[in-house]
Amino acid sequence: PVTALVVLAVYNVLYALPFALVPVLIATSGQKSQEILRTINSWLVSISNFLMPILLTLVGLALIVDSMIYFVTGYEMF
Repeated sequence: PVTALVVLAVYNVLYALPFALVPVLIATSGQKSQEILRTINSWLVSISNFLMPILLTLVGLALIVDSMIYFVTGYEMF
């Protein structure tokens, strides 16, 4: 359980980090931050067009394999 709590804490920090960094970036850089945020946004849009179908396919395959393992052995993979 301790490792699960550590994983959960790290996940929550990494998830919340962008939401905390954007206001800090705007407060420290002012108008210059708009160009930085636009660049980050365009990069995320371009990479997500490539990456999301792959990630969704992998998640779908993992769920299918998990269900097949469960029906054969009675134990879930995840």
